[in-house]
Amino acid sequence: MTTYSLTQKQKDALDFITGYIGEFGKGPSFDEIKDGLGIRSKSGVHRLVSALVERGYLVRIPNRARALALPNEKRSAASDMNLVKALKLLGEAKTARGWLAYVNLAIEHIEAARKV
Repeated sequence: MTTYSLTQKQKDALDFITGYIGEFGKGPSFDEIKDGLGIRSKSGVHRLVSALVERGYLVRIPNRARALALPNEKRSAASDMNLVKALKLLGEAKTARGWLAYVNLAIEHIEAARKV
């Protein structure tokens, strides 16, 4: 990852988000970031988060609430493997055919991402 110099606000946002993910295992909402950093608007949070994503300090997870994560090298392999195990268990339950297909697709996507 190429390192870019960050503004103080960007550093504060990254520290807040990293701490939140470490404590709760998921990314904070924009409202939580706004309140945690004392920012007045969500558009200000959006600009900070977009800059951090652009510079490679954060990644967005598509189609998911609280869709902020740390890049792969900073994420916990144990938490990824727990997610894979949970999805496999759901897949073994053989509920609705569509749900099973969705779960298997999610497992393939996660396992492919782990190999990167």
